[in-house]
Amino acid sequence: MQAPEDPIDAKAFYDSLREGIQRRSKLDDRKAAIEGLGEYVRKLGSHLPERDPIWIGVLREATTELISIPGHAEFYAKPIWESYAAYRDSNHPKHTGSLTWFSWEIRIGMETLKHLPSPETIKVLGGMLSEEWEHQSSPDSKVDPSQSMAKYAVTAMTLLNLRDAPSAAIEQYSAPDVLADWQTWYEQIKSGQRAFSFKGQAVEYRFKPDGTWDTIPIANPPDDAPEVPEAKPAATRSVKQQVKEHPPGNAGKAVRPYLLAALAALLALAAAWFGLRRTKAGT
Repeated sequence: MQAPEDPIDAKAFYDSLREGIQRRSKLDDRKAAIEGLGEYVRKLGSHLPERDPIWIGVLREATTELISIPGHAEFYAKPIWESYAAYRDSNHPKHTGSLTWFSWEIRIGMETLKHLPSPETIKVLGGMLSEEWEHQSSPDSKVDPSQSMAKYAVTAMTLLNLRDAPSAAIEQYSAPDVLADWQTWYEQIKSGQRAFSFKGQAVEYRFKPDGTWDTIPIANPPDDAPEVPEAKPAATRSVKQQVKEHPPGNAGKAVRPYLLAALAALLALAAAWFGLRRTKAGT
C-alpha cells in the first residue's frame, strides 16, 4: 500500500483510510472491528521509516481505536496459543500442518501487537516469554528449526516504546541476548512490584493480583513521545516533491483552457489537412 504522488489523490487516499478506520471502530461486532482495525495497523505499520508524518498519524489513529476495544490483544493471542499447542504436540488432532498454522498466526499476531502500546498487550506478550521450546529438525531435514514463541514475543515487546525498558528495540536474531532481562522485568511487572508506562503517555500502569491493572496519572510526564519524521526544507527538495506539497492553485487551473484551445486548434488543422487531401484525390 502506498500513497499516490499526486497531492489531490494523496489527500483522497488518506481521507479514505481515515473513513475506513472510523467505520470499523464503530462496528457493533467486536470481532469484526478488531480484525478490520488490525488489518489497517499491519498495512500502515509496514516500512514505517520510509513513511511521512501523515502516514504515521493515520497509523496512530488506527492503533488508538484498536487499543480502545477491550480484548484487542487477547484476540490475537488466542489463535497463537491454539496453533502452538497443535504444533508442539505430535498427538494433537490438528498437528498435521500445524507449523504452517502456527507460523501464520504468530506472524499476524506479532505484526499487530508490536504497534499496540497497552497493558493488555504487555500481559499477553509477557505471558509468552517463558515459552522457549523450539522444534529441532533432524540433521538431514530440509525444514529449519522453528523460532520459539518467546523470541517472537520479546522482539515485539522491544518495539512498544516502553519507558525504562530492559533493552532497546531489537531484531529477532538478537532475542536470545535480551530474553532473560525481559523475563525478569515481566515477573516484576506481573507481580505488581513495579509499574510501567509507554513513551508519550501521561499515565502508568500497575498490575494487580487478579491480572487487571490500575491506571495511575503521572504528575509531570516527560515529553518523550516517539518522534515523527519532519518534512525536509524546501530548498533541498526536488521539483517533484515541491509540486506534491504545494500544488498549483488558480494559476494551474488557468493554464488548462489554453491547453484545451491549442489541442482543439491542432485537431481542426488536422481535419482540414485530411479534407484537402481527399479533395485532391477526388479531382
